[in-house]
Amino acid sequence: MMGAKVLSVGIHEKRLCSRCGTCTGVCPTEAIGRDEELFPSWDVEKCTSCELCARVCPGAGLSFKRLHGEVLGRDEWPPDYCGHYQEAFVAHSTDTDVRQGGSSGGVVTGLLLFLLETGKIDGAVVTSIDPANPFRAKSYLAKTPEEIMAARQSKYIIAPVNAVLREIREASGRYAYVGLSCQIQGLREWALID
Repeated sequence: MMGAKVLSVGIHEKRLCSRCGTCTGVCPTEAIGRDEELFPSWDVEKCTSCELCARVCPGAGLSFKRLHGEVLGRDEWPPDYCGHYQEAFVAHSTDTDVRQGGSSGGVVTGLLLFLLETGKIDGAVVTSIDPANPFRAKSYLAKTPEEIMAARQSKYIIAPVNAVLREIREASGRYAYVGLSCQIQGLREWALID
């Protein structure tokens, strides 16, 4: 077997894997899939040892100090649990259907719909419940208002959102992204490389 530094942490150390899907989404040879529990599975025959999956994995070697400096441009830690911020707001969608059908006032759905309708984005990476299995989430590239609306509400289940990165790489356009911190960290690591 190859060295641990060549492969995503989820393949050799599952307890550190957040199942974000980044390794699956960036693998150029599709050597990394998903098992029944949504952990990465590895096809040794397809693997070229490019190390890309290891380099984008948010479960291995995450430096909060580096991240804090890169994202916020600050060396000091925040003074409290709110973190560094410029302003804080309370909001909700002005569209009744979005507000009542969404979570937390439908803010994210409302923002995505506005960005799509005004041409600022061509689509968004979103997550909905898989209609074939209501205990699983399904992430996809939504390009229509209906597809965005289908992803309303919070999902409190594992979702390898970044498996969609392969589709984004092959598509042209500008896309918004809705994800959790571990998923966003995988996306950030990929963006630093590619």
